[in-house]
Amino acid sequence: MRRRLPTLAISIPSIAAALVFLLITGPSSGLRAQTGGGLVVGSKNSKVYHEPDCSSARRLTPSNRLSFPTLGAAEAAGFRSCRTCKPNQIIRNVSLFSPEPAPAPAAVQAPDDAPKFSTDVAPVLVANCIRCHNAEDRRGGFDLSTFRALMTGAESGAVIEARNPDASELLLRVKGESTPKMPPGNTNLAPETIARIEAWIAAGALLDAGANPGAPLTEVAVSPDQLRAAALARLSPEERRQRLTETATLRWAQAGAGELPEPTAGKRFLLFGGLPESRSNATVKTLDKAAETIQPMLTRPGQTAPFGPLQVSVYVFTDRNHYAEFVRTVARQEPLDSEQGRADLRDETPYLVALDPFGGGEASDAAVDRSLDFLLVEQLAAGAVARSDANAPQWLALGYGAFLASKLEPRSPYVARLRTATVRASQLGWTTKSAEALGDQLPPDDTRALGFSLLEWLSTANPRAFGPFVRGMLGGKQQLDAGVQQLFGVDRNQFLAAWGQWVMARYPRGR
Repeated sequence: MRRRLPTLAISIPSIAAALVFLLITGPSSGLRAQTGGGLVVGSKNSKVYHEPDCSSARRLTPSNRLSFPTLGAAEAAGFRSCRTCKPNQIIRNVSLFSPEPAPAPAAVQAPDDAPKFSTDVAPVLVANCIRCHNAEDRRGGFDLSTFRALMTGAESGAVIEARNPDASELLLRVKGESTPKMPPGNTNLAPETIARIEAWIAAGALLDAGANPGAPLTEVAVSPDQLRAAALARLSPEERRQRLTETATLRWAQAGAGELPEPTAGKRFLLFGGLPESRSNATVKTLDKAAETIQPMLTRPGQTAPFGPLQVSVYVFTDRNHYAEFVRTVARQEPLDSEQGRADLRDETPYLVALDPFGGGEASDAAVDRSLDFLLVEQLAAGAVARSDANAPQWLALGYGAFLASKLEPRSPYVARLRTATVRASQLGWTTKSAEALGDQLPPDDTRALGFSLLEWLSTANPRAFGPFVRGMLGGKQQLDAGVQQLFGVDRNQFLAAWGQWVMARYPRGR
């Protein structure tokens, strides 16, 4: 006889946590989905889920019909998407961790090869004009907080005459040909900046394709980082390599490590270090493979990609003093006593740096905490999270770095210590410690351990939800509640309790 399980509505904490654990961990649990009122409808026999109005869903008999509150719950239970109504595509086109944006109002928009408002004009206005001409402080009766407001003009009339730069008051003001000159005082726009604005007006003063004319100008304008990335992308491969080598020569000299070694090149990486050739080649290949995993995992539409246009420079030192001096002169920080590696992929010339555990020799069976490849992959993944979104929580960056690197050496002492630290946290009060970890309120080592265990849990228990969860959390720790509700149909406390139960079942001795 099949044992009937109580529903999540029961308030006994241990039973509720167990049921959430079963919901998240999938079909082997035996949890029966509640019927009626679900977001998607599944067939017990075919293990396929459908939109409720799909013809296949309407033909399901009551005994063969299951309803799931979320897409994540259906997939967690082992169901796949219907190939006719494709509910997974309908749902996944909407961000799992934020409301669906309202459609942009119609606007005349620029062709792809024209000067672009977002790159050639909007950043200039945001940096020099918007503090005085906005919706709250309309100096001269002029608000340029949105594209629509800019094109509406001031109380005296339009300031932009499309295809007629000579009659455009905004251009005349920044040129100093009309008074008062803008920006006021001794601030003058560079001639090349004025030329770009003039070219944009001459081309029709159009908005970028797909942009919302009513959106704040600060959102339309590309960031300085994006402008730098665009400029780097226009460099030839030879110019990029020269730029990287010049920077590497300077950094290596600042570390006091002598003459810069010949680099070992991969697809995305350029490794500098006095390692045997076989080790250098193997390490670059490992990093390239890791980047192939990271890129799709962390890429979101409209957001910064995990890797920029330049190859990532990888510096490997065999002397701790050289490593420490690199951190002091390049990162401008004092290295921690236990530190062996770090990354900055947001830098204009991004880098990884590590202290080789084998001292520059051949890899051996000598007892080391983790290998060089482990160190570099850990830093690469953590750095990619930080580059993808400045709001990404620390637990996600540290945890994802450790999680991805653990795939290289799952039995390393370092991984064992991460699990032991998680068990220790559970013994000190799981509810408090897990909440503090996800709030970035713990020391880095504890934050890393709990972030690792959370991602290991999800990747093991519900691999289909792993990617959406990671990408959703890039937006910041405040996204957690909405994310777990949309993916699993549970609240934060139930989610934390299920995670804790998995930890106690999987890590009983800290293994």
